Amino acid sequence: MTENQCPNTRQVRRIVVGHEYAKKLFSERLRTVNGLPNDAEFVRAYEQPSRQAFVFVFQSATFSPVEEGEEMPKYDIAFEEIPEYHTKPKHNRD
Repeated sequence: MTENQCPNTRQVRRIVVGHEYAKKLFSERLRTVNGLPNDAEFVRAYEQPSRQAFVFVFQSATFSPVEEGEEMPKYDIAFEEIPEYHTKPKHNRD
């Protein structure tokens, strides 16, 4: 079983964040535009050096079940950079 496979039947999704975007996640100038469901719970995190990325796994009742051994689907989150005065916002998707 690989890291991306579900260990048992669960309502989980994975969020993949490239190393180059990891620092931006903690920026004061970034806000989430499309985030996780309110009931989402953190399950685990791991690094995938081959993809130069971190993977965060969350569980939510709103996610459809993933059967044991199946690859966990990715969940896309959108962020928006908060512009400085007199600039337009930039959108980043991971």
